[in-house]
Amino acid sequence: MTTREQIERAKCEIMIAARVSELRRLAEETTEEFERRLAASGLPREHFRLRAMLLGRLPMLPPQRKD
Repeated sequence: MTTREQIERAKCEIMIAARVSELRRLAEETTEEFERRLAASGLPREHFRLRAMLLGRLPMLPPQRKD
């Protein structure tokens, strides 16, 4: 493997690690927000979750970044 290939591979690995870190942070924030809204709603957890999904307020994954 050439130095150029090694640099490109390292760059890719760094970008992947950064994205994973960003997704973990987003998951933590989303969980906290979900719990706050669930508590405020007074609904049972499953009812609240299904309703949020149906209304499009609970995305399964964040949108892909455009680099």
